[in-house]
Amino acid sequence: MSAIKNKMKLLMCSDDPDTILSYGLLSKMLIDKIHKDYEIHYLSLQYPMGKPINRDGKYIKYPAHNQGERNPTYLPQVLGDVKPDIFWSNFDIQHYQNIEKYIHPQQLWLGWCPWDNHDQGQIPRAQQAFKKVDIRIGISRFGFEFLNVNKVRIDDYVYNIVDTEWFKPLPPNHPSITNWKNRNRWYKEGTKVLLFVGRPNWRKRIIHLLRIIQELKQRGNKNFMLFLHTNIHDPARTVDIDELINALEIQDHVVRSPFHWDQGIPKKELNILYNLSTLYLAPHGGEGFGMPIVESMAAGTPFIASDYCTSREFAGENQDRGFLGPITFMKEPNGQLRLDKGVVRPYPIVSKFADIIEQVWNDDKRLKKMGENGSKWAKENCSPKVVADKWRDIFNTFDIPIGRVEGYA
Repeated sequence: MSAIKNKMKLLMCSDDPDTILSYGLLSKMLIDKIHKDYEIHYLSLQYPMGKPINRDGKYIKYPAHNQGERNPTYLPQVLGDVKPDIFWSNFDIQHYQNIEKYIHPQQLWLGWCPWDNHDQGQIPRAQQAFKKVDIRIGISRFGFEFLNVNKVRIDDYVYNIVDTEWFKPLPPNHPSITNWKNRNRWYKEGTKVLLFVGRPNWRKRIIHLLRIIQELKQRGNKNFMLFLHTNIHDPARTVDIDELINALEIQDHVVRSPFHWDQGIPKKELNILYNLSTLYLAPHGGEGFGMPIVESMAAGTPFIASDYCTSREFAGENQDRGFLGPITFMKEPNGQLRLDKGVVRPYPIVSKFADIIEQVWNDDKRLKKMGENGSKWAKENCSPKVVADKWRDIFNTFDIPIGRVEGYA
């Protein structure tokens, strides 16, 4: 425990909790549940300069860098000032490699470690990134099992937090839904709504997502819409989304939301969208977790996701919570598998995704049962209380030597 107070000191490092960036949202929900039990300090990867800020008495936020990078150059200074019992970090592999060169050699380092692919060629990178992390917690069962099988030690796994206290099923006649329908004239009763939420980066397969919509249109389907909750001008996009929508001639089947890469629509409206949607579409090339998929499950909406990584455990052994869409791998002219940002990743088979959609989107009874199963699973595995309790169990297993607190240069 802390040498000064009875509470254990945690120094957390990840995305800024004051944004809607995924890791920041996770951190904020976790802090909200555990701040009364621990003394929390937070190194924000998006807070570039300035003095520490007291955030509602729950935690103190510190700047991580001063050059617009996700490289926490202030980490040694903050470690020295705070003298935490545990340093907790949660971000991508490059983040762990960045931290390694700054962290104090005697500091206890606990990492919530992501993994989003089946590419065994990436194992050396994981071994390098996590080699100095004392306690390694995966963010999914898939990551935990895959890395351990491939000789990268991961001690346990704890699912990411999903706000199941907010994302939950609503009755069809709920006043919020009725008001939303009245304000959004594009929606007509009986419309099949297909939903996508997220940034249009290389892993999301936006081209394939829009091709699925084109395929459905070409097959003669009319009464359906894709609600594309993304920023078409996002700097992470891999294609001109407006141009592609026009080229595929699917303008009448796509609705776009007002969205910026670090600003979303209110959670209230997002929960309504999840509830209104027939299916959530995730034809991705891999996810370490996939928060919107589980948010849709929490709201009682089944999903169709690429049969890859975590989607398998979300769907369940008998696909009783979501559907798994077939995938393929592209090859180079020399026969080797194509790399996507240096990683072997799959591509969804457009026609097969469209097949699944056509087979199930009129089966209300089946979709309702899957939605109930998904909502139950999300609450039992990803709710803030469940995840916070698991982290308390992890934190409380450590008897922190005083040398770790006082032994700073």
